[in-house]
Amino acid sequence: MKIETIVCGTDLGPSGGRAVDMAVQIAAATNASLWIVHACETGLDGSWPDFPAGVQQAAAALRELIQQSVEEARGQLDAVRERCVATGARCQSVIEEGRAWEAVSRTAISLRADLVVVGAHGGPSSVQRMVLGSTASRIVRQVPCSVLVARGRIREDPRGGRVIAAADISPHGLETLRWGRAIAEFFDGHLDVVHVVGHTLEREQRSESWQAVFASLSERATTRLRQLMAAEGLDSRTPLHVFGGHAGAELCDAAAELHGDVLVVGTRGRGGLRHLMLGSTADHCLRHAPVPVLVVRPAAATD
Repeated sequence: MKIETIVCGTDLGPSGGRAVDMAVQIAAATNASLWIVHACETGLDGSWPDFPAGVQQAAAALRELIQQSVEEARGQLDAVRERCVATGARCQSVIEEGRAWEAVSRTAISLRADLVVVGAHGGPSSVQRMVLGSTASRIVRQVPCSVLVARGRIREDPRGGRVIAAADISPHGLETLRWGRAIAEFFDGHLDVVHVVGHTLEREQRSESWQAVFASLSERATTRLRQLMAAEGLDSRTPLHVFGGHAGAELCDAAAELHGDVLVVGTRGRGGLRHLMLGSTADHCLRHAPVPVLVVRPAAATD
């Protein structure tokens, strides 16, 4: 897994600050080029209408205020870039005109970014963790590369952290394993693999016969996943956990119970219009996970 170009979107607030911190950590660990993008939806790049004489003065004052806000944002962004450069990261910053999700997506596509990092607009509290801003949601759906959403509890020092990689028995399941292993290796961390046998039965509905079926499915999944993990060169001692239930909820619970620091999940998209499909599991994790979520695109989506 090679990460050469990272694009990070920031609103210059707390959420964007968390995204920048994570992007800098990854850029420093991978020697990737980091582009920090801030969007200003000002209309200054277009032509303004010819206002009536009575309002021209007010329009000119408004335009000046907008220009001042852009300059203030530029100063803040320059300060962010200088802080990143001081860590040794190769960093550039840019202000783009337009809506945030469009600006970040456009930059990521034009640079053929390997990874996009954005904030979720949620904080560490139980209520804030459920918030997924429209900007982050749209970026995850629009860009053809993998996206790391900085949310929940973020480890200050990523070294030695624990990565939880969701895996299923499919070619795309291997992509989450590859990304999970790469992130763990970048920071000398630990990898746990989690598989969920999906079902919707409540505990009281699980008969003995059903439990026998579930045990059989779990055993088969474990055997197959161990084979796939071995084929990918993963250490045979890599922990593999199999749970049953709603995939999104189980993965979020696993991230908490296993003391994970990053949760890696996949999407449905495989190119074309299908890149707009996120999938209920990834969407649930993006809204409820207690830690940052890395949403992995299938390799074909970036071709």
